[in-house]
Amino acid sequence: MTETADRPVGVALIGTGMWGRQLAAALQRTTALRLVCCYSREEARRRAFAADFRCQAAPSFEAAVDHPEV
Repeated sequence: MTETADRPVGVALIGTGMWGRQLAAALQRTTALRLVCCYSREEARRRAFAADFRCQAAPSFEAAVDHPEV
């Protein structure tokens, strides 16, 4: 088995607008990927997105891409 089959690859989603929501919905339909965290410059949008898609709201772009599960 590949690593992907054993454990989903963690994803950080940058941008929580319409396209980000489309991508997050697609991520929920696969077992190969897992949405770990998201980042948006607007804190309210970031927190709402994280609640909607059950992921962490990263406080910065750097924190999102450097997240240990990504």
